[in-house]
Amino acid sequence: MSKDYILDIVYIADGEIVAEYQLRTGNWAFEEEPAPAKPGYNGYYWATGPDGELNNFDIPVTTDMVFFAGYYLEHSVTFLKDEPE
Repeated sequence: MSKDYILDIVYIADGEIVAEYQLRTGNWAFEEEPAPAKPGYNGYYWATGPDGELNNFDIPVTTDMVFFAGYYLEHSVTFLKDEPE
């Protein structure tokens, strides 16, 4: 029989805690995921380190966790076809 523990889940964006939750072991960390915004960026993701890459958190949590917001830009490119002279 496994024990049910209360885990601390902390979300940090731009060096500040934006949300803190407590969950029981086996629950999903992103059930109540905050949605940070940063001017000039199109979106965000959560990583396990301040300079971390996007991670797959498709597993239940089994320990205290800290998530750091990462931001990304989406660029659009327009190609112009040169017309012969």
